[in-house]
Amino acid sequence: MNLKELCLSNCNITDEGLLSLCIGLQSNSKVSSLDLEENRITANGFECLVECLEYGLPLKNLNLYHNEIEDTSSLKEYNTI
Repeated sequence: MNLKELCLSNCNITDEGLLSLCIGLQSNSKVSSLDLEENRITANGFECLVECLEYGLPLKNLNLYHNEIEDTSSLKEYNTI
C-alpha cells in the first residue's frame, strides 16, 4: 500500500502522538500531504515534525492550522530552510 495523503484533522493529537506519527511516517516515504488541522500540537511537536522532514519525508502539503503553536520562532526558522 502506498499512502500519499493522510488527513488527521480533529483527532486530538498531542506532541506525543505526533512523535509516534513521525516514527511511523519515516518508513513511508510516499506521503506528500499531511493534514493535522485542529489538534493539540505545540511548537515542540512542530520541531519533531521538522526533524522528520529533514530525514526525508517529502511533504508538499502540510496543514497545521488551529493548533497550539504559540512560539512561532520555530515556524520562521523552518520557512528559511
